[in-house]
Amino acid sequence: ALEKVEESLHLKGLPHSKLYATVDIGLDRLARTRTVKFHATNPAWNESFRIHTAHTTDTIVISIKDQLPVSAKVVGRAKIAVTEQFLAGEPIEGWFELFTDEGHKLNEANVHVRLGFTHVSADPHWGRGIMDPKFSGVPNTFFPLRPNCHVALYQNSHLSNEYQPPISLFGNERYEPARYWEDLYKAIDRAQYFVYVAGWSVNVSLTLVRDPSRPVPGSEGKAIGQLLKEKADQGLTVLVMVWQDRTSITLLGNAGLMKTHDTMTLKYFEKTKVKCFLCPRNPDPSLSAVQHVEVGTEFTHHQKTVIVDAEGRLGSTRKIVSFIGGIDLCDG
Repeated sequence: ALEKVEESLHLKGLPHSKLYATVDIGLDRLARTRTVKFHATNPAWNESFRIHTAHTTDTIVISIKDQLPVSAKVVGRAKIAVTEQFLAGEPIEGWFELFTDEGHKLNEANVHVRLGFTHVSADPHWGRGIMDPKFSGVPNTFFPLRPNCHVALYQNSHLSNEYQPPISLFGNERYEPARYWEDLYKAIDRAQYFVYVAGWSVNVSLTLVRDPSRPVPGSEGKAIGQLLKEKADQGLTVLVMVWQDRTSITLLGNAGLMKTHDTMTLKYFEKTKVKCFLCPRNPDPSLSAVQHVEVGTEFTHHQKTVIVDAEGRLGSTRKIVSFIGGIDLCDG
C-alpha cells in the first residue's frame, strides 16, 4: 500500500502540483494511484493494489510523479530490492529514500510502502480450476461464481453448412459450431421484456441473417436497426449505447475518423421507442492536456454486449442471455 511521501524540497512553492505514484518493474507500469494536490507536509494516497505479475526482476520501483498540463515530471524514485525473504512470503514495509533518475538523493524525501508477495503455487486451486469440487470461482472478482450457467463459444459471425470440423465431444457427441449472428437474431426476435445493446459501433443497416441455405422465418432482408425498432414497438425496453466518436462533426461529414456510424445510429432511432445514447470516453481529470485529447478521440468503451431475456428451462420462467466478446455489429 502506497501511503505517504514526505516533502521534497524542490517542490516548495508549487501548491498547484498534482502528485501520483506508480509501481514499476523494468519498463512496465503495473499500477498507478490517483493524483493528490501537493501538500507542504505529507501528501497521502492510502491506496492498495493486487497485482498479478510474471516478471523476472530483482527490483521493484516506486515512482513519484508530478502531473503537468502536457506531460508528467518524475519527482523521484525508490528502488526496493527483491530479496529471498520477500519471495518466501515475508512482507517489506518502511520508508524508502527517493532518488532522481540521475542518481541524486532528494533531501528529506521518502515514500512509505508495504509490499507482499504470494507465489502462485500457494493457491490450492492453481492448475486444477473447476476440476476441484471446492473451487468457488475466480477470486477477487466483482460477481461470484454462479451455477447452472451455459456458455456457447463463437469463432466467427457466421459459418456455412459445409463447415463441420471433426471434433469429438464427451459422450461421443459431435461438435456443432455455433453461428453468432444467426443466434443473435433469434435471441432478439424472441425477447419479451428487454433488449440492451452496448457497442463500439452499431450499424443499423447490418443484416444478421443472410445465408439462403439457413433461412430464419421473418428475417429476410431485415437489418438490426429495423429489428430493434420492431421490438420497441411491441412494448419491450430497447436500449442502445454506442461510443461517441468526437471526430463525428459536420466538418468531417459526420462520419468520424473511426467510421463507427455513431451519428447515423443516433439519428436513425430519433422519434422511435428505442432509447439510443452516444457515450464518449471521458478522460480522467488528472491526465495531461495531450492525454485528454488521446483518450477522448482514440480510446473507447470497447465492450460489445447484447443482453436479452429468453425462455427458461421450465418454460414458465425467463432467463437472461448475454452475447459478449469481440465481434462487432459494425460493417461485417
